[in-house]
Amino acid sequence: MSKTIATKWYSQALHDMNIAEKNIAVGGYDTSAFLCQQAVEKLLKAVVASMGPPAKDPTSMSSSFPDPSRKYLSFAEWPR
Repeated sequence: MSKTIATKWYSQALHDMNIAEKNIAVGGYDTSAFLCQQAVEKLLKAVVASMGPPAKDPTSMSSSFPDPSRKYLSFAEWPR
């Protein structure tokens, strides 16, 4: 996957958090909790997307781990 996809997931997660805050202000706690959970999922998807393509052999556990020698985006490098 690419930085573009990771950025889109990250932006959507920030949007969900913004709407969750607005729901808290009007007493929509259940909706806010749902949106926060969705934001966390989207942040995790952004992290996975920033790590690059999946392993070619999904049945091999060791091939599923990211390459430790590869440079990944740090949280500080993500757009805000």
